[in-house]
Amino acid sequence: ALNAAAALCCEERQGDIPCKKCKSCEKIFAGKSPDIINLGLEDDKSSIGIETVRFLRNDIHVAPNDLKAKVYIIDNADRMTVQAQNAFLLSLEEPPSYILFFLICENSTDLLETVRSRAPSLRTERLTEDQVEGYILAHDKRAKELKESCEEDFKTLISISSGSIGYAL
Repeated sequence: ALNAAAALCCEERQGDIPCKKCKSCEKIFAGKSPDIINLGLEDDKSSIGIETVRFLRNDIHVAPNDLKAKVYIIDNADRMTVQAQNAFLLSLEEPPSYILFFLICENSTDLLETVRSRAPSLRTERLTEDQVEGYILAHDKRAKELKESCEEDFKTLISISSGSIGYAL
C-alpha cells in the first residue's frame, strides 16, 4: 500500500515505480506524511468499530496537505464490524477525487458483499526467499553491503522477512 501511494504521489517516478528519494517519497516511507493515514485495530480491541469509520468519514473532506492524494490504509479491514462496514459504504462509494483507500485483509470474504463489490481486489502471495533476495540486492545497496560483510546475518534477514520485500528492506 505504501509503495502504491508513493508511486501515485512521487515527484520523480519512472513509470509506476516511485523514486524513493524525492520529498514526497521520503515522507511516505518515513511515516511522516500527514496525507497517509493508517487505520486498524486499536491495542485493546479485536475489531474495528464505527468510531474509526466516523473519524474517516469526517477526515476525508479535508484536502491533502502536501501530496497529490490522501491515502487511507485500513489494516485488518476484514475485522471491521458490520456496523462499521455499513457506515464506511458511502465514503467508499463516493469519495472526493483525491482520496484512495487500501483495505488490507487476510480474508476478504469477511467483508460485506456490498463492500467487496465496490473495492477492486488484488490478491498477493508471499515471495520465495530467492525472489526477495534478488530484489533487494538489485535495489538496495545496503543489502549488498550486508551480504558482503556478514552473509549469515543477510540470510537470517531474508528468512525472517517471511516473503515480504518490505520487511526485508
